[in-house]
Amino acid sequence: MKREIAAIDRLEGALNEMELGLRVLRAQIPDDADRGAHFDTLDLVWIRLKEQRQIAEDAHEEMSRQARRAEAA
Repeated sequence: MKREIAAIDRLEGALNEMELGLRVLRAQIPDDADRGAHFDTLDLVWIRLKEQRQIAEDAHEEMSRQARRAEAA
């Protein structure tokens, strides 16, 4: 159980790094005619990232609950 929780923690860390990378990329998009298309693409990636983060957070909470139940039993 502890390995699974540690793996989820690493996943959450990776998602945080990806979010930071997206912020940096967004700040570097030049002011040109394609700016809107670049933002649209980044927005789609951002949405998927948030979905994956929620899945990881939910899994982390569930694993933590299971670990507490196992320790109490």
